[in-house]
Amino acid sequence: MDTGTGSGRPVGRAASSARVRGHIAPLDGLRGFAALLVVLAHLPQLGLIDTKLPQAGTFGVMIFFVLSGFLMGHLYLFKPFDAASAFHYIAARLSRVVPAYYLAIIGCYLLSRYIGQDFVYYLDTSGFVEHMLFLGSDYVFWSIPPEIEFYFVFIGIWFLFASRNVVRIAPLLAIVTALLIVAHPAFPGGTVLNKLHIFLVGVAVAVLRNAIGVSRISKFAAFCTQSTGIGLIALVLAGVVPVDKTATAFGWELGRVYGSLPMALAFGAIVLAFTVETRFADAVFGNRFARALGAYSFSIYLLHVPVMAGVRNLLVPLDTPHAVQIVAALAATVVVSFASFHCIERPSQKIVRRIIVSTGRAGRNVLRRLNIAPVWMTAARSGTAA
Repeated sequence: MDTGTGSGRPVGRAASSARVRGHIAPLDGLRGFAALLVVLAHLPQLGLIDTKLPQAGTFGVMIFFVLSGFLMGHLYLFKPFDAASAFHYIAARLSRVVPAYYLAIIGCYLLSRYIGQDFVYYLDTSGFVEHMLFLGSDYVFWSIPPEIEFYFVFIGIWFLFASRNVVRIAPLLAIVTALLIVAHPAFPGGTVLNKLHIFLVGVAVAVLRNAIGVSRISKFAAFCTQSTGIGLIALVLAGVVPVDKTATAFGWELGRVYGSLPMALAFGAIVLAFTVETRFADAVFGNRFARALGAYSFSIYLLHVPVMAGVRNLLVPLDTPHAVQIVAALAATVVVSFASFHCIERPSQKIVRRIIVSTGRAGRNVLRRLNIAPVWMTAARSGTAA
């Protein structure tokens, strides 16, 4: 996923659009960190370590969701909205996720047919169909449908933001958003409506950052937020901070994080802080290794469990030392994800993006020949950003 950065205050809409498309290197590393948290969460389940790391996977997915909302707002919300822009956006988003996801699901299904129910990501035929239709909720795949659904929800947000009517209906939008956030527990957990508040926090962070200008954010305040956020996550993982929901009620307890708006805001603050250039951000997440993990993070997320399980199954019969098993499993995950990124993700992104853009262009040409004006696109394009 692309990231961006900017500097200085916006000077007009053109300057704002140009500014938000810059690259924010530490966010690449932050994505890599999120993937690493999910990997660490599964080490005990695979028998590679004995100690559980509380909330590691949950925190990793929270970072992914907030980053997704932020990047959608950061990269697109301040651009003019029209048919061409919408199709390019859909092409970029779907080509980033769908091909690798589909190949992972197909691969898991074929391995399930060959290995049987002992396969760590076993999928029967009904489970395979559900996941291909983005209706499944097994393993790490549960988080992909809400992500895909948010891509389409964001089109509506972008359209409203680009429309001159957004200010006039702001109270209505505010109450609808508030009701959706309050009612989110009533929606199924694998849908965007259940996790909408997390994505919206990311979008709000992008709007806030654009409004105030990143150069006006104190680097000291950003450093304090960066270090405190990472420190608190480390304390929770180390078991220093209790996560028993019968003992405390701060929001980071087991079973409460995804439903907690304050926790979403906390992760939003962390994301905002890491958009500010500090020595800490550059050292921790702006280095080449962290950024490489960020580039491979989607493949790491999808593939780490079967890869590590396969490595362990190969090494255990050989009486391989436990530490060697861990190192080999992690190294194999990175190598396989590297290959997946360069041989599957990037080539498939180009192909799918080309198909979607070509389809959109053909559709617009048909409408043009029929002299049918896309009124809703025209209305948004002629409006001004709120």
